[in-house]
Amino acid sequence: MPVGPISSAAKLVLNLQGKPAGFLSSTSGGEPFAMLSESPLPTGVVSKQIAELGYEPITFEVDLPLEKPLYDWLDTFLNRSQQLTGGSISFVDVSLVERRRLEWDDALITEVTFPAAEATSKDPARLKWVIQPTRTRRVQSSGARTIAPKTKVASIVSNFSFVLAGLEAPTKRVSRIEPLVVRQPVASVEGRLKAGTLEIPAVKLVVPMSAAEPLFDWFDDFVVQGHNAPTYERNGLLSLLDAQLKNVLFGISLQNLGVVRVAELREAAGVGSIERVCAELYCEQMQLSPPTALTSPR
Repeated sequence: MPVGPISSAAKLVLNLQGKPAGFLSSTSGGEPFAMLSESPLPTGVVSKQIAELGYEPITFEVDLPLEKPLYDWLDTFLNRSQQLTGGSISFVDVSLVERRRLEWDDALITEVTFPAAEATSKDPARLKWVIQPTRTRRVQSSGARTIAPKTKVASIVSNFSFVLAGLEAPTKRVSRIEPLVVRQPVASVEGRLKAGTLEIPAVKLVVPMSAAEPLFDWFDDFVVQGHNAPTYERNGLLSLLDAQLKNVLFGISLQNLGVVRVAELREAAGVGSIERVCAELYCEQMQLSPPTALTSPR
């Protein structure tokens, strides 16, 4: 079902397994489509026929913090234990009366993008999801009033903190962490979706040059000197904070981190330059808070 223009008064309401899971800021996809088979003919013409029915992935965006059903689904995704999940997206008016609905059966998450943490940005802290449904259907208006999700105060991406065990001083001054895109391909096995291997992205962070020397030292020890056994890996914690920067709204535990690159960044600024350093770390596991204990190399 293509998602047409949504008026400023309209809302998008997500439901998972029959439970309200929050308002969405945008959504697309979910349409059925025909997959073709092609057969070259002796005349040189390629004959095309309908082979089977497929369904486009559904993409949606939602502000942080998450409602519990969505939080729990994300938790199982990162823990490699997600189950096939049904749900729907209701297109409702300002009075929360449903106008139409997209329903799906037996979906798996295939991709989640955590936004860049940026110290100077006022962008909303918003997750992007991609899910693959087994089936979808377009449902006309029920005329019923939708159960409203809880009201929440959305955060912005500059309200964050980051700590890396054993390197607390430099990482306290991180000004940017690049978006984290976690992927898990899925395949259809005998008509049932099956999840593949979870792909954890690298963690790329930026600090001022004045705080970067410990990161250069870690690279020298971990890579150049070869002290990179699992016991030398570190754990980190990225937290989204409230407007007062006191309470954690959402946390991501980054486990088994190892440094692979530390590079200087120089940008012209008038007659001088802004000197910063970008560190790239591999990461083996990501979990939602409450996180595991931070560990530094033994």
